[in-house]
Amino acid sequence: KELGEKVKLEWTLTKVEKIDGKYFVTYDTPNGQQTVTSKTIVSTMPTHAMGNIFEPVLPGSTELFTKARKMINREGIYYPPVAAVTVAYPKSTFLDMELSNDFGNLQNLPGFGLLNPRTEGIRTLGTLWSSSLFPGRCPDNYNILLNYIGGSRDPAIGSMSDEDIISAVDTDLRKCLLQP
Repeated sequence: KELGEKVKLEWTLTKVEKIDGKYFVTYDTPNGQQTVTSKTIVSTMPTHAMGNIFEPVLPGSTELFTKARKMINREGIYYPPVAAVTVAYPKSTFLDMELSNDFGNLQNLPGFGLLNPRTEGIRTLGTLWSSSLFPGRCPDNYNILLNYIGGSRDPAIGSMSDEDIISAVDTDLRKCLLQP
């Protein structure tokens, strides 16, 4: 709601042009065709959906994307499955330990998160300590954690149920942050 008209939903990119140093980006929208003018463009489209849409501003891009897809024998570029799992735990369930360098007690999650090297036997890629980064998002006696699990070395995540993914994250958190 706060972004109001800045966010456009159900807009489909149909054409990109560059004229006199400005980009003219045309969309099909629920209200008909709309063109937006800008100094720069940032695309979050998956490459398999781009087709030749950027050819006028990136000459050779269609051929490049087609060649790359043929080299890897895919219609699109492989996007490994990654799940984002948000969980909340009472602070009392976290390991009760003072961290070095006067950071404080781990139960208060002083910092922004952690990354897990595969060598530690933890499947979760990393965890953001959301309640530390964004105070007031949960009761004072809880911590909220945003966890990422999966990736190119763990594609099985893509076929797991939500419950099994949550259970895998919980198992990992009990190895590094939570009391057993």
